[in-house]
Amino acid sequence: MNLGEQAAAELGRENERLERFASVVSHDLRSPLSVATGYMQMAYEEGDEEAYERVVNSLERIDEIIDDVLAVTRQGGEVTDPTAVDLAALARSAWDVTEAESATLTADSVTVEGDGDQLQRLFENLFRNAIEHGNATELRVGPLDGEERFYVGDNGRASRPRTASKCSTTASPPPTAGRGSGSLS
Repeated sequence: MNLGEQAAAELGRENERLERFASVVSHDLRSPLSVATGYMQMAYEEGDEEAYERVVNSLERIDEIIDDVLAVTRQGGEVTDPTAVDLAALARSAWDVTEAESATLTADSVTVEGDGDQLQRLFENLFRNAIEHGNATELRVGPLDGEERFYVGDNGRASRPRTASKCSTTASPPPTAGRGSGSLS
């Protein structure tokens, strides 16, 4: 392969990477935007103060996601300064910006070292996907084996095994695994 062909191949790979990145960013922004739109309509129709507050929270979440995306692109996605993160509080925060009127979340106390913003985006995506694609109505976040690991489980349709294995190479079922359950560590 000559130098021109190598450069063209590298450019093609970079374009594919940017396309995947754009897809992830648009996916991450759609959830809080959808929540804001729904609550804004409710607030407009009913004059509901709580709905206005949820709109503001969703729009603030979009701003945080934009900041996170900029930080990830500059740092290469690495967690450079992990801190202790209360996953129950973080899960509830992610739940607040997830459209889940017919679903419930149970979050048990577990603390892990990590990046709270990245973990919140992870929870938002997991919750949204479980509800939208798995028809889940009950979601749960909890500790796994008493370690600094956790699981996210739901009662929705389970992923096909070949798809689930792509999610995490360290995936293992939670203590009381059911359909659609899995874990991330």
